[in-house]
Amino acid sequence: MRGWRKRNADLDRELQSDLELEEEEQRERGLSAEEARYAARRALGNAPLLREQMHAIWSWMWLENLLRDLRISARGLLRSPGFSTVAVLVMALCIGAATSLFTVVHSVLLRPLPFRDPSQLVMLYEHFREPSMNRQGFNYNPVAPADYYDWRAQTHGFADMAAWRWWQFNLTGVRGNLPEIVAARGATWNLFQLLGVHAAIGRTFTESEDRISGDVAMLTWNLFERRFGGNPSIVGKQIHLDDKPYTVVGVLPKWFAWPSAGVGVWVPFKEDLAPAILAHHDFHFLHVVARLRPGVSLASAMSQIGAVQYSLHMRNLDEPVAAEVASKTLIQALAQGVEKPLLVLLCAAGCMLLIGCLNVANLMVARSAVRQKETAVRSALGASRGALIRSRLMESLLIAMAGGGIGILLSLAATRWLVNAWSDLPSARGIHMDGAVLAFACGLVVAGALLAGLLPAITSTGKGVMAALQASSRTAAGGQGRSALRRTLLTVEFAATVVLLIAAGLLLKSFWRLRTTDVG
Repeated sequence: MRGWRKRNADLDRELQSDLELEEEEQRERGLSAEEARYAARRALGNAPLLREQMHAIWSWMWLENLLRDLRISARGLLRSPGFSTVAVLVMALCIGAATSLFTVVHSVLLRPLPFRDPSQLVMLYEHFREPSMNRQGFNYNPVAPADYYDWRAQTHGFADMAAWRWWQFNLTGVRGNLPEIVAARGATWNLFQLLGVHAAIGRTFTESEDRISGDVAMLTWNLFERRFGGNPSIVGKQIHLDDKPYTVVGVLPKWFAWPSAGVGVWVPFKEDLAPAILAHHDFHFLHVVARLRPGVSLASAMSQIGAVQYSLHMRNLDEPVAAEVASKTLIQALAQGVEKPLLVLLCAAGCMLLIGCLNVANLMVARSAVRQKETAVRSALGASRGALIRSRLMESLLIAMAGGGIGILLSLAATRWLVNAWSDLPSARGIHMDGAVLAFACGLVVAGALLAGLLPAITSTGKGVMAALQASSRTAAGGQGRSALRRTLLTVEFAATVVLLIAAGLLLKSFWRLRTTDVG
């Protein structure tokens, strides 16, 4: 800004110097001082026009025009506080809702998991060819322990494999706390090494501790803080799970909420499992995660496991042993229960944003009708239609920017509420606003400004704008044809708003059914 002012001052001094030189030359020719001044101005030409031409040569002329339009638009909005407040609040609610949902979708479905080389991690499943063996047509079935051990021993496409199983314990009360049921998982000793996860306090399991009579446990950060007050001294001490003493060897990091946020305790995989169960191919309760070996494709690694599994199937035809295997990326497996509800909610938020833009467009159409004479005067004074449209769009952009700023603040509270209300939402602790979310919000601001302001700007600056100067009263502004156009536009926008509102309601109903229906 300071550089622009200096350039303008320099230009004014240069023009004044040229005028004085020309005036001096005219006096030398014998003209009086007054006649020389007038002659010099005639010879130099239109000074304001020259100044504008010089400005046009400078590369930042477009930016000056933009800033000027922004100042004019801001003053116009301040003169209409009622319209400005309603429009900004509508945009804030819509942008805030969409940003909040995108924050959750981006954190759960799009952002890479906080593991070492997460793109190399996959979940492995058994797949039964017979429909009767699949639960309601489910193609991703848990793995039998014996199948897992054979996969790990007889294939080399994966650098390593690990497994975990569901469990729960009765945590006996300590320090005056009542007993409680805690969700738990039994993990093979190499699971955390495979994921690249290190304990925040203490250590993870060792190979020697993964045994049937295991007596060690790890706490998640949630249980560590809630039950034990975040006291690190719990590491090395004993807790009682189902009246059996377990020594706490470590506490997992705060961000670690895999495979679900409700897990409180991890124990060794073989804990309390009979050796006969580990040798069976027909007990399916394991969840297997594997890391691809560098340079090996997923298809190649899966073909090796597929060959081993088919051989097991042929040797155990009388038992429910799957003939094929299937895989999912780790993020797909993590989000399989929430992907559809999240996308449904995001679509509903998109419909809400369109509704808000149409409502703001309606307000701007009515505002343009009131300001028709003002637009006509500016056009008569030489303003081009492009300049008039740009001015209208600047108003829409200012509304969207103010609404976006408030909407981002609202989205922070909405995201926190959604995370707390959705108890089984994966990666809940990792849900936060980042650069990608802010870029998305900025995109919504620009899109909302165009959706809300472009059509009213075009329709209010058409060829018939000069007719407003000939109107005898405000009621006649724009003529009958323009009034009919406004009524048609409002009717179309109202109908579109109703359709979008119904669509948003149906999407929310679908989301509620997805959350409350037992899908097996």
